[in-house]
Amino acid sequence: MLISDKKDPLQRLLDKKRYFKKEINVALFEYCSNHCSFCFQQNDDRTNLNPLIIKKKADLICNLIDEEPNNDLALKIFGGELFEESVTMDNLKSYALFIKQISDKCKELKKNLSITLVTNLLADNKLLIENFINAIRNKNIEINLAASFDFIGRFHSQKSLDLFMENLLYLKSYIKSINMVITKPNIDILLRNKVSKIKTREAFDIIYENFDAIACDYYNPDIGTCHISIPSDKDLLDFFYYAIDNYPKIMPVNCWISGKESDLSCEATIGISSRGRIRNCRATTVECPDLFWSEDNQIDNSAIENNFVKHFNCLACKWYNRCTMGCFLFFDFKYREHYKECIFSHIFHYLETGEKTYGELIPIAKKLHKLSMNLRRKVEEGKFELK
Repeated sequence: MLISDKKDPLQRLLDKKRYFKKEINVALFEYCSNHCSFCFQQNDDRTNLNPLIIKKKADLICNLIDEEPNNDLALKIFGGELFEESVTMDNLKSYALFIKQISDKCKELKKNLSITLVTNLLADNKLLIENFINAIRNKNIEINLAASFDFIGRFHSQKSLDLFMENLLYLKSYIKSINMVITKPNIDILLRNKVSKIKTREAFDIIYENFDAIACDYYNPDIGTCHISIPSDKDLLDFFYYAIDNYPKIMPVNCWISGKESDLSCEATIGISSRGRIRNCRATTVECPDLFWSEDNQIDNSAIENNFVKHFNCLACKWYNRCTMGCFLFFDFKYREHYKECIFSHIFHYLETGEKTYGELIPIAKKLHKLSMNLRRKVEEGKFELK
């Protein structure tokens, strides 16, 4: 089933804080020539950029939708990079058939479907993207783009950033959100005016002025880059304090400032890997249980969610209804400098009093660096698994 059997009372309580749409994330393939420094995918893998395999994933998703009780679904489609320069018209046709098959299934079952294509917007031909989206919309299918932006590690030259900005502003009416990963290097550029030859800091101010839906994603622990990219709790607090004061409309800061009850930041219900594996969030990291506080049940995210809520005693917190919490995978990762207490208690204290407070960091950096030299990612899954 798309969702697990929610007999767990804590999971039933968390369900009341979840976004009303059930989200499905699918990676069609992993190939991307951009090679962002913090990416956990195998960017040179073209294996599944194949119409037959993409069709099998559509079949899989349709089977899951058959069993899904929720009538509101959100499908988020990733690559790799969907509009990579080497992607052909035949590849685009396979995307369109994939989308139509899933849309037709939802219409048959009278379910509402929204679709988001995630792209780095580094394609030279922005008209190709525009035409593709319009062709899908003309079939009465709700579809938008999510664009990826980062201060460092994504744009390898000023030229690539300029191309991104040109495409972003041209395709503005198609952009549902702009997503940035909260890495330590990104925080350093934003908060500490760390010198960068590529003018991403200035570009972000233009983005903030022109777009309302700017979302911050937590870093997915990739063992190869964790010792460089993963922020400590102090880094996160500094970032969120700065955003509250200077960029209050970014998500989830805007939710906290509103004073209203908030959904969980985590929207992902299930993921489907580029090789056709139905996976939970832990399956995107490495095969090493010692990296996490909780034991993986291999089915859903209930283990990491329950561990977070129990550890921080969330149900007894006076800010529980307003709190979005965070990425449960990120906070379940052991080898990160962290506080004993929840960082969100500091954030809500600041919102109420204006006083910035910090905890005492538990350091682990040396051990993490050693681990990163010796472990390989679990996402190297071998052959495609759908029959």
